[in-house]
Amino acid sequence: MKHLLRPLARTLTACLLLGGLLVFAGFHYLASQTYEIQTAAVRISFRGADAQSKFPKEGELRGLQGRIRFAPGILADAQFEVELRADSVDLYNGLMNKHATGQNWLNAEAYPTITYRGSQVEKHKEGYVLNGTLDLHGVKREIPIVFDFQADSQGSPAFKGYMVVNRNDFGIGTPGGKVDDLIRVDIHVPVVPGAAR
Repeated sequence: MKHLLRPLARTLTACLLLGGLLVFAGFHYLASQTYEIQTAAVRISFRGADAQSKFPKEGELRGLQGRIRFAPGILADAQFEVELRADSVDLYNGLMNKHATGQNWLNAEAYPTITYRGSQVEKHKEGYVLNGTLDLHGVKREIPIVFDFQADSQGSPAFKGYMVVNRNDFGIGTPGGKVDDLIRVDIHVPVVPGAAR
């Protein structure tokens, strides 16, 4: 009887080891998944955060680039590092664009790049919240981004979310006036799976 049980035990042991290796490999792949940003399809829009905004006109920022690593089941492995050019701002008016990128506002010549880096992701009632650092106008501030990760209308995976920025915290413009102090930034970032880490 023992000589019949030994091969069975060896087979079961081998199956368990193989199963463990497959689970580990699957976990490693999931944790290491990166996404490439589809820059041309990205939409980043901004407007006054207040419903009674003094400046209801919407604007856009273009050219987002960077790298994203995210797995819904393994939030501790997340990493977001993105940037865009400050002179990519578009208010659909040449004179307003020149004013927005000038010394009194974004000062794109002195601070040409806007960056955001974060790796702390938590579950949120709207999906997830990413805690990261926004580097804008030469000032760094912790700004959370509330987002969800799902297929967009084209069936492609996309990060969709928003953040609220107080421009006074970054020394942009004069407090008060015709432009809201709180600016809501809506983010739509389509991605495709990239190479494993």
